Amino acid sequence: MSKKFFKICLILLIVVTSVVLVYLNIKKSIEIKQEKYTALQKINEVKEIFEKYCKIQIFLSGEFDDSRLDEIKNRINNIDNIKFEKYISKAEALEIMREKFNSETTKSVLDEYNEENNIFPASITVLIKFNEQVNEIDDKLFNDIESQLSNIEGVIEVKIGNKFFLDIYKQSGLSGLKKIIKEYERIADKLDWL
Repeated sequence: MSKKFFKICLILLIVVTSVVLVYLNIKKSIEIKQEKYTALQKINEVKEIFEKYCKIQIFLSGEFDDSRLDEIKNRINNIDNIKFEKYISKAEALEIMREKFNSETTKSVLDEYNEENNIFPASITVLIKFNEQVNEIDDKLFNDIESQLSNIEGVIEVKIGNKFFLDIYKQSGLSGLKKIIKEYERIADKLDWL
């Protein structure tokens, strides 16, 4: 009876050990999947923030006819992670500046400009639109975009708006970036900047 008891205990021990090992493997597998999901969720949140707040302004030399503008739109839309949003002519740029700075002091200065002596360049606003393959948002990504846009004929300057969000993200991660965004929106609501 003791051998039979010992055999049953041994079988029971093997079964319990097997169950524990299976449980631990399942638990580890779930933890790994949760970590991957959390990392994916984090990068998607960062993408959304950059897509919302980091617009790119492309300043152009002169005005462009519709066919040249269509050509530039196509070049822009063929660059990964960005999308054409709108074209602002020189005349529209002057009007925007007049609306933005309509105090008596600045109004008199801007009233001196017209179509013939307009100092404000035409521009294109481009939205950042990250594709699924983007798994890291860093300086290289923005530098690649800026470099490709700068190589388009007629582009005199490329400005990536709110690139400081990238620095904040690199220094303090997603939680720090969210805090800054919240503060940025609070201030922007008061000043009507967005």
